[in-house]
Amino acid sequence: MSYFVFSRKYRPQRFGDVLAQKHITETLTKAIEFDRVSQAYLFCGVRGTGKTSVARILAKRLNCAAPQGVEPCDQCDSCVGIIKGRSLDILEIDAASHTSVDDIRELREAIKYAPVGGKHKVYIIDEVHRLSGSAFDALLKTLEEPPAHAVFIFATTEVHKVPQTILSRCQRYDFKRIPESELRSALRGIAEKENLKITDDALAELAKRGDGSLRDSLSILDQVASWQHDVIDIKLLTDALGILPRSEYRALIGLIRSQDGAGIIDKIDSVLKAGVGSAEFIRGFQEEIRLMLVLKAAPDVAGDYGITSEEATEYKAIGEGYSLNDLLRIQNLLVALEQKLRDGFDPVINIELAFLKLMQMESSISIEAALRSLAGGAPQTTQTTSAQPAESKKKLELTRSAPETAANKTLPPTSDPSPVPAPATTAEVQEIWQKFMQALKLQHRNLQIKLSMGQARSIEGNKLVVAFDRLGEVHVRYFQDRAQQQTLEGIMREATGRELRFSFFVDAQWTPKPESNAGNSGVLLAEGERDDHPLVAKAVEIFDAEIVSRRELKER
Repeated sequence: MSYFVFSRKYRPQRFGDVLAQKHITETLTKAIEFDRVSQAYLFCGVRGTGKTSVARILAKRLNCAAPQGVEPCDQCDSCVGIIKGRSLDILEIDAASHTSVDDIRELREAIKYAPVGGKHKVYIIDEVHRLSGSAFDALLKTLEEPPAHAVFIFATTEVHKVPQTILSRCQRYDFKRIPESELRSALRGIAEKENLKITDDALAELAKRGDGSLRDSLSILDQVASWQHDVIDIKLLTDALGILPRSEYRALIGLIRSQDGAGIIDKIDSVLKAGVGSAEFIRGFQEEIRLMLVLKAAPDVAGDYGITSEEATEYKAIGEGYSLNDLLRIQNLLVALEQKLRDGFDPVINIELAFLKLMQMESSISIEAALRSLAGGAPQTTQTTSAQPAESKKKLELTRSAPETAANKTLPPTSDPSPVPAPATTAEVQEIWQKFMQALKLQHRNLQIKLSMGQARSIEGNKLVVAFDRLGEVHVRYFQDRAQQQTLEGIMREATGRELRFSFFVDAQWTPKPESNAGNSGVLLAEGERDDHPLVAKAVEIFDAEIVSRRELKER
């Protein structure tokens, strides 16, 4: 076969040729330099990042007859045999098709024999996570105590499926995704070697399509090169792959901003009729929103994402009408849409509904701003999602000018108009507390029982500070409910004539005196109630109950 695909033709043959995995190649070369080669390695990472290539380079260097420092010579019989796939000392096993325990037993028998021509016998097991549980068990002993001439190199894309017993016997190396900038540089060099003319935007699209994998990018380049065009540009690339150029997605975003429903429907119809898959269409649109998010959060990183300066300017102009929260909401809606399409729902209907919903999506507004708006204050909104900020502004102005509603009245005022009284003495605090607890007992017995476990400490401004012991955290959370506090404030107003609010906290250092069954509240319980107080209080707390009568046990 005279023709080799790009991914095979340009497979790295030396450590220095490996792309974006310097942290791994430097560690391996140091191990070779100081004769500290391990008995087992585990290479893990996504596809096309160089796992098998590095394994072959390491195998070549270990058996090379005339190494050039830490690199193999690629000229000796051992290196040539490995390159051509005919070496007897390097065994590559595909675990996907050799999953049984019998395959591992054969390996254990063969590993006993010394290498034929080199110093080491290297076993490269690709996709090792596909081995069966019994096959892993059969491998354990050999892996822990292999012959001195044996080296295992495992490669996997799903390291979480490899048993911990195997992981603990290997040196693990994680291969990272190749950055788009390095992919573009490598693709440009290969295109020059192949005498292919390719535009910058096409290179950027190839790098993006590779998704961190050089092999995937090279496969696409190989496919497009077979068209034999003078120049590989973005139009040829999109025609060959059946994808949409970024300009089409930006045009769709413009239609959403201008709230052009007819234009959105027409654009979706033309895209799907052109042969672009619905899943591909949504993933592409998600990528555009992601770029807008990135440029909104970090405007100076456009070059790292394959975006030209002109595109970056256009993205920033589009993103001026959106806040980060708006873009995150859009992305969440697209993720939900993608899941619907994956579940088999009608793609056309769901895509149209989702994009019309995007067209109608309001701008994000914080809860604080919404409360200010309802209370009559000036709301502070984020940027407007739609292309009609005046309309959103008009809605907010209508909200502000609307007459006060019942919901408005129940909201707490932003500032307390009542004058701040002078600091109360301890005696005054206890007197107010006692009057309040007596009134509370008559109206809400269950609340009085809960509060009897607390202690009134002070009055700070217009707030009565009440402490609970370290076991009273549940009561503090209970009384933080605004409805409960409004009930207490109303009874306080009736009993004392004071406009006081309540502030509850846990004092871990405070322990109520055992003889005080009223929590220093000044409210004594009836003689018959006193002995039952802890259990009764607990029952009231659990069931949110109220005591309505009392009977002696003999009456049961």
